[in-house]
Amino acid sequence: MYQSDPPKSPKETLPTMSDLPSEFPELGIDPNTN
Repeated sequence: MYQSDPPKSPKETLPTMSDLPSEFPELGIDPNTN
């Protein structure tokens, strides 16, 4: 996904993916957070 991104991205991706895995499985980013 975003390996070059800072620890901020993966940190928000963990809880986000668990919340809406069907929403943004490849992105793993919350639309509200962006």
